[in-house]
Amino acid sequence: MDIDDKDRALIQWGLGLLKLQIDNESSQLDRIDALRTYFDRPPTPPLLVVKVSGGLVHGTVADAPMDVLVLDYDTDGTDKDLQRYPEMDGSVCHANEYIEAPLVDSMYARQLLRISGLESTTTACADVPMSSEVPSPRRS
Repeated sequence: MDIDDKDRALIQWGLGLLKLQIDNESSQLDRIDALRTYFDRPPTPPLLVVKVSGGLVHGTVADAPMDVLVLDYDTDGTDKDLQRYPEMDGSVCHANEYIEAPLVDSMYARQLLRISGLESTTTACADVPMSSEVPSPRRS
């Protein structure tokens, strides 16, 4: 059986498609391996920066949306009924409380961490369910 130029071109075109299919599958496998490597690494713990001056919280910045519960044990001069909060040692303390919605700015929060020269002491995030409602960030 003789193969003419037209058949030869058709065979080469088919082989080219087959090579493209093999290369594409190989490329997809490489992407899958890269994604698997990315997701198998330990998660970066969330970062919360608390700005304090004179013992008072003056602002918070976080790299992800979150609620921050501030418990203020300095209750002198407070007229309202105070909530009782358990301590880790089993004792109970009275405190004023409020929710702080941090400014969400990942680049700024991570920049502050880098400038501090400190390293994270957390190796992995705890599996803590997050609130389904995320407060809108406000600048402090």
